[in-house]
Amino acid sequence: MTMTQAPVFDLADYLRKAVRESGRGMQELADELELSRETLSLWVNGKRRPNRGQLIALAHVTGVPLQWLLDAAETPPADAEGVARPKGLEPLTF
Repeated sequence: MTMTQAPVFDLADYLRKAVRESGRGMQELADELELSRETLSLWVNGKRRPNRGQLIALAHVTGVPLQWLLDAAETPPADAEGVARPKGLEPLTF
């Protein structure tokens, strides 16, 4: 029996879900957040990360719980193999 790894979700996945659940377009959300559509696109595609204040505003305008986004923001990014490792549990190097 082959074990498959559980998918690793990062902040960008949560942001895409928040945008989708809001039922609003990217441009509409960007306008309300007073930022460019390109910036919002960079966030949802994982190319950039919003700061805490931006996460607060995003939670407000999309209607998702702030803590849900904050928890996702604190999740360490996945490594090259797609595995997220908690801080302090990095592989040993000699």
